[in-house]
Amino acid sequence: MSHIPSMMALIVLCGCPGRDAEDTDCPSLDTTVELGTGTESFVPLSDGDTLRFERGPQGGYHVYGSLRATGVDVGDPNYPFELTNPHIWFNLEQDDAEIALLVDQPRALTALDDLGHYGVLGELVIFNVTDPTALEGTTARFTGRLTDRCARGGEDSREVVLSLTAL
Repeated sequence: MSHIPSMMALIVLCGCPGRDAEDTDCPSLDTTVELGTGTESFVPLSDGDTLRFERGPQGGYHVYGSLRATGVDVGDPNYPFELTNPHIWFNLEQDDAEIALLVDQPRALTALDDLGHYGVLGELVIFNVTDPTALEGTTARFTGRLTDRCARGGEDSREVVLSLTAL
């Protein structure tokens, strides 16, 4: 079997030009960041709301974290994981102990509505405890953070009740 197609792809990818230097202009904007959940649309969370968790295809458990923001640089959707795109972070904790986490990740934001809200939907916040099913019905603090390349953004947090979704 020939390795020529693989070598050609590698040569082509290595020859791709880098992105142009980023615009360093960072105007002062009114910024809001709101924590939510949902995979198809943004579902805002309030203190006391139920946050569903489920077993994923690889056997672990997760919740879906979503963020909605205004007044931030949305990043470049052509390069969704570019380091200059906004960075997101989610944490779920009980009694000051982390039980689920999505570490600082770059993401290009997408338009969520016609009101100027941009954000991310359905990010997997993966549990890191031995038996997440034991958390059914317990309360946890869910936190999300978003920061753009100009250090604009914010953090939002809610007390939620964990509920296992039956598959």
